[in-house]
Amino acid sequence: MASGYGYQKSSRLSTKQKASLIAALVVAGLVFYLYNVVHTPHGKAKAYCSLVIDQSASVSNESFRQLFKTMATDTVNACSSREAELVVWRVDQSALKVHEVGSYALYGRGQAPLYRKKQAAAERRRANRDIRRVLKSGAQLSMAGGSDIALALKNASDSLSSGGKNSNLPKFMIVLSDGLQISDGASVASLNSITSVPRNLALSDTRLLGGLNLQNVNFEFYGVNTRTQATTNYQLPTWFEGLVHQFWNEFVQIGGGRICNYDIEVTEENVLKYCAA
Repeated sequence: MASGYGYQKSSRLSTKQKASLIAALVVAGLVFYLYNVVHTPHGKAKAYCSLVIDQSASVSNESFRQLFKTMATDTVNACSSREAELVVWRVDQSALKVHEVGSYALYGRGQAPLYRKKQAAAERRRANRDIRRVLKSGAQLSMAGGSDIALALKNASDSLSSGGKNSNLPKFMIVLSDGLQISDGASVASLNSITSVPRNLALSDTRLLGGLNLQNVNFEFYGVNTRTQATTNYQLPTWFEGLVHQFWNEFVQIGGGRICNYDIEVTEENVLKYCAA
């Protein structure tokens, strides 16, 4: 006679099933560990960026300093989204020197995927912190001397191609400056007539031309075309700002680079989008 109670199969795993499940979990954990920690290649830059900050009279102006701060932050974020290596430079007007502020692996150098995002975020914070210090110290500098932006571009460009860098990767240089180059080598003050020839000025800087290598570098200038002299608020003629723009176009083209954007500022966070590289 059949029992009134139906047979219910036990939902408990057998010893053999438990062993199989544990083995599968161990294998999955080992695969995860090997992929994320041990055998994954180290992070490598997918692009190279340089940020040049003109620590000149412009930075002593509060509105310019805030503009530079915003544009610098946007540059760090844009270069980070490109998984780039970033080098920051400052033009010290008081001493007519160019200094490297620091190098930042915004791609997470030397770390497995599990940790790269954390390291890249830490590098972004470090870059932004150092930039804030540059802008703060720039406001306190003596404004005597000049502003040798051209030398800064040469040094920054050299850093984009040195140290065994992959020449096939995109190169970007963001320049935060009013563009008023004043040095013994070349000075835009000589563009004092509407008939002045900017190319002649660009060719006159013999310090740079022999070793000027801007090949395949994409430039963006911000803080320019304000038509105002930062320390005096003197209104610069439109034709003069136009000649300064032509000077930088000539200078960059002579070195083999190109200018993608030249403006006071941009509202787009992705400042690199103007250089479709």
